[in-house]
Amino acid sequence: MKNEYIDHLKPGGPWNLEMFLNEENQLHLLFYLKQKDDALLDQKIDVSQLAMSSHVLYDFTEGQIRLNVVPKLKAAQPEAIELTADNFGLNHMCFNRSAVIYNETYYLGDYTGFGERLKTGVPGLNNVELSLKPLKDWQPIGTYYKGTIHVGLEGDHLLKILRVGIGPSGFENGGPFIVYGKITPAKKTQEKASEDAIERLKRTHGKPPWNQYLDQLIQTKQESPYATTSAGTIGSNYRPPIHLLNAIGTPTSGHKCGSLR
Repeated sequence: MKNEYIDHLKPGGPWNLEMFLNEENQLHLLFYLKQKDDALLDQKIDVSQLAMSSHVLYDFTEGQIRLNVVPKLKAAQPEAIELTADNFGLNHMCFNRSAVIYNETYYLGDYTGFGERLKTGVPGLNNVELSLKPLKDWQPIGTYYKGTIHVGLEGDHLLKILRVGIGPSGFENGGPFIVYGKITPAKKTQEKASEDAIERLKRTHGKPPWNQYLDQLIQTKQESPYATTSAGTIGSNYRPPIHLLNAIGTPTSGHKCGSLR
């Protein structure tokens, strides 16, 4: 503020009070009658800590002219932001057993990993590649909001991925953000996907003590029209910088993203 006039003051008014922030982010006060060279007060106040302070501008027989400084922060209005901070992985997705749901009914599996893109899909329907930034010639195909990715498929079908975080810490409170990607016809049939899923069950649950559940799991896969996702991959189009690798490790180091919520 400049040239704020204080009238009807004694002696000799009107007085001039100038306040402005200098290059060091200090509040610079000037209090003078006619010329700045004759200023009665020329003071710099540190307001970086938002501490209140009181300053006597002038003493005279009838009292004092005092300035009380009360720093405040003006609340910013929330605005949509674009995730472009590649160097810190803030537009990467953090999958920590993130469940894939088809048509709000069928659980197709889950993903764990950290990367800027995911390739997944529904056998017999579509393959889906997605990212929080427009890679290659990708177009908007869905949205991310508070930990959930929504992608609309042909025939009014819906693919959802739950518990998807943003950045190495896996924050899930952001959005809505655009999800970019491409949707193509699936190459694997539902029958072939079901056969592959059953073979995996036999390999992982074929020995004690898990073999007691094998028949039940196989029956569940056979009865479900959507047994599993297409083979999924999580990756990046570039090697992350060293400070990001130090924070989350490499795909083979055993580190996981999503340590914070």
